[in-house]
Amino acid sequence: MEPETSSLSQRQILVAMLCIVVLCILCILVGCGSQALLRIPLLVAFGWPWYVSRSIRQLDPDPWAVISGVVCLAAVTVGMHLFSRWIYAATDATPEGTARRRWPWKWTGQLVGLLVLMFLAGVAFTGLVQQSIWVIRSPNPLPGSNWQGKSPSIGSSL
Repeated sequence: MEPETSSLSQRQILVAMLCIVVLCILCILVGCGSQALLRIPLLVAFGWPWYVSRSIRQLDPDPWAVISGVVCLAAVTVGMHLFSRWIYAATDATPEGTARRRWPWKWTGQLVGLLVLMFLAGVAFTGLVQQSIWVIRSPNPLPGSNWQGKSPSIGSSL
C-alpha cells in the first residue's frame, strides 16, 4: 500500500506566490514610509462612492432630456428585440410541425446592457483623453502635493 501524497496544483502554487510577493511589496512600502503609494490604490478602489455622492447632489438634470433618453433606450430595446427575434426565427432549421425557437427578452436585455456599457466606456475614454490633453497643454505647472505628511481623510482628497 502506497502512502498518499498530496500535491498542490500549479494554480494554487501561483496564487500563493503572488500573495507572498504582494505582501512583501506592501511591507516594503509601509516600512519605507511611502503611505501615498498605498493611499492611491485605496482611493481609486474605494474613494469613488464619496465622489459620486458629492456629484449627485450637484446634478440638475433637464426633465425633457431624461424623458428623451428613457424613450430612446426603450425604442432601441424594443427594436433590437423585434429585429433579433426575426433574424433568430429566419435562421431556424427545425423541421415544420415542431416548436419554433424563440428569442428571449433576457438576451435582448443582455445585448442592450452591453451596448450601454460600451457607450459609457466610450464616453469615459473620450473624457479621459480630453482631460489629459488639457493638462498636458496647460501653461500652468501641475499643483504640488497638499498632503504635507499629514494623513487626509478619503473624502477631502477627492
